[in-house]
Amino acid sequence: GDGLNHRLGLWDMLLVKELPDGAVPYLFPCLVKDSAQKYVHALVKRGIPAAQWPALPDAVIANPERFPWAHFYAERLMVLPIHQNVSKKQIEYMMRQIQEVL
Repeated sequence: GDGLNHRLGLWDMLLVKELPDGAVPYLFPCLVKDSAQKYVHALVKRGIPAAQWPALPDAVIANPERFPWAHFYAERLMVLPIHQNVSKKQIEYMMRQIQEVL
């Protein structure tokens, strides 16, 4: 389809490629190739409430060698709002800003 993931060219960065009928996700997760923090910062400056996820517990932060995948995802996973209260106009704006930032 012509969903957000295809239009942004994020298909390869998605964690979930399909949703069941009737599903309305709250956030749109995507993996970025390097630091999600720089993209999140740039998008927030443009008025988009993007965020990094997950926030790691102190025990995991202190042991990157024991939890390498947790660190990998925490550094590269960005979430975008996509819930039912986000209008089509807001999604279009978000898409334009993401294309500029990426």
